[in-house]
Amino acid sequence: SDVYKRQLIHNALSSFLVFLSLIAFGIYELLLSSKEDNSYIPLENNPGIGLTLKALLEHGWRKRKPLLGFLAASFVVCCLILPVETFDLRICGHNERFGSDLLAKYSVTSRSTRLSKFYPDRDLFNSILCGGGAPCHVYVTLPQLAGKYAFLNVHTTLDFAKPTVTVDDGTTSSPVTISKTFRLEHVEPAARRAHHVYLLTLDEGKTYNIQINYGGVRVTKVYKTPPKDLSENIIFVAGGDVGNTQASSSLFQTVGKRAPSVVLIGGDITYDNAMPSCIYTFDEFLLTVQQAQAKAGFMFPIILAVGNHDVGVNALAEKAFKGGNPEDIPLYFHIFPQNFPLNEGGVYLLEPAEPSKRTTLLYHSFGPLSFFTLDMGYLYTPADPIQTSFIQNTANSESPGKVRFAQYHNPIYPSCGRTKKEGSLIDQAKQNLLPLFTQNRFAAVFENHFHYLKRTKPFENGTVLLGDGAWGVHLPHKCRINNDSPPENIAHYDSVNHVWVITLNRTHVVYEAITADSELLDRYVQPISCLLYTSDAADDLLCVDLGGRRIIKKK
Repeated sequence: SDVYKRQLIHNALSSFLVFLSLIAFGIYELLLSSKEDNSYIPLENNPGIGLTLKALLEHGWRKRKPLLGFLAASFVVCCLILPVETFDLRICGHNERFGSDLLAKYSVTSRSTRLSKFYPDRDLFNSILCGGGAPCHVYVTLPQLAGKYAFLNVHTTLDFAKPTVTVDDGTTSSPVTISKTFRLEHVEPAARRAHHVYLLTLDEGKTYNIQINYGGVRVTKVYKTPPKDLSENIIFVAGGDVGNTQASSSLFQTVGKRAPSVVLIGGDITYDNAMPSCIYTFDEFLLTVQQAQAKAGFMFPIILAVGNHDVGVNALAEKAFKGGNPEDIPLYFHIFPQNFPLNEGGVYLLEPAEPSKRTTLLYHSFGPLSFFTLDMGYLYTPADPIQTSFIQNTANSESPGKVRFAQYHNPIYPSCGRTKKEGSLIDQAKQNLLPLFTQNRFAAVFENHFHYLKRTKPFENGTVLLGDGAWGVHLPHKCRINNDSPPENIAHYDSVNHVWVITLNRTHVVYEAITADSELLDRYVQPISCLLYTSDAADDLLCVDLGGRRIIKKK
């Protein structure tokens, strides 16, 4: 591409300047050395530099053959080898503090080394590269109408034709005809792939066998749609700040054993910091998800919020992107389609949105549940009218009887301190978002970012905030845990890697914070009747906290 040509030219010119510097050094050294053996003619006494060079050629070079050989070798290295070997140079650091201890500490690669079989880290990445044979990744994300549709995501090499997909519900088998392919050509050359997204039309509460035929290989996956009502228990999992660590992998295995209907991930997914060179962090993450799905026996869908390390590096990136330049769009948006685009008439187009049109404000609804995925200051601020209108208008349009949940990254009530900039957004969220959660009777809101376990006291109408994003990342331990004197509105907090497992039945919602060993860290119970009460008499009910359990009392 033109980008690669420009980069190669830039590398060559830079290398040529290095070579000229070596030439200058060589000439200077020859001048000095020839002076020592009386073959040097001072420039000030010489009618021209030509005679000086002639003297060097006639006298100095005979004793400096090694130096001239060095200059010749430098020309080959600097002007030929170096531009090629540093072409498309990529550096990605993988370390525990920033979310990875499963990959190598650092990878410094160029196009040449990545394509070479002698590349020392080749074996490390071989298992997660998109090569021939079976698809490298198969996973499910959800669009807005999650009870009826799902996005089947399939990653393959660019060298093969598009896979064919067939869905079998046990009665009929039919091919999937609506699909779209996105070519990830701006990432690591060895990791370039086609991302195929298939729109599945499904019924709630059913099990489907999905066959993927690709490159002569057939892969069969099982997908279970969430239950359509509370006649059976519904289980989902929530957490954030995941990373590619051993703690993260272990918790995913535990999550798989719980066989959830859906998994919520509240940002800081792989800590790639929106760098295309860190595509391998998503490969490792998706492999971990698929291993957990193998434990569950089916593919569970994932719903993902955006965090600072998904769009930038600093705590509140506030990085907006415009246009369709792939390199300007974080990998988060490339890899996780989660919304239908709207046409000019405001009607959903039943296809995945282009990466540049994917949003951080998401709504997913199936059965009796609805999930609002929000943005705490990355592409939208908490006070942004677009976000507040999205929450209220969507809640107003919902059918009665929904149990509402929300997730986002930066918390309203953090478990451990806050920076000045975070404090500004927290104040905005308290003023603009928290009233919307309580007025619209959100059951729970899942917060992240601070890497602690947290549960707040219940707010008006029983809304509780749970967090604070410690799925797999390094635990900071910067705050001394004291549950006898917790931070503002915090009922319980701790420093431990965990996820929240939420179980809904006909009468209650049960929240359990667990470790990778299924150790119970905290438990909270809400009655469904309080959450679904929608009449004008709602003010006659008061949901209060009593020993980690919410009850209904008459005034």
